[in-house]
Amino acid sequence: MKYIYYNIDRQIFNDLPTGYLQNTVSIEEVDKLVQIITLTQDIINKNSTLALPIQFYGYAITLIQTKKIRIINCGEIKQTLNKITEKSQNNTYTIWWSNPYGWYGIYEIPENFKPIATNGIFTIYKIIQLKEK
Repeated sequence: MKYIYYNIDRQIFNDLPTGYLQNTVSIEEVDKLVQIITLTQDIINKNSTLALPIQFYGYAITLIQTKKIRIINCGEIKQTLNKITEKSQNNTYTIWWSNPYGWYGIYEIPENFKPIATNGIFTIYKIIQLKEK
């Protein structure tokens, strides 16, 4: 059994919980995450893009019941913030913790992420295009 474990691609441990009781957010915060994801379909414009890190993508495709919002998986959060910022259009949104406190190695939100709704723990951010200097 040890042999199989050590031959599994290490990337899989970033994508899957390593235990049955592990989640992408703490159990105490799951209800708040579900609440903010559900809220997005009511407050963001139709034909908008919701660009989410892999940690929230599965929740969004399960919870959002409208085809008017394009949901995209941006992958791991450390790369996601830069990807979202570089490729965002006028109507691009994302969701992350209101105060990241180092979640997934993120200690601050980029300056062009403007909060539009929050439930205290999580915030929906509209990504504003930065003007070139």
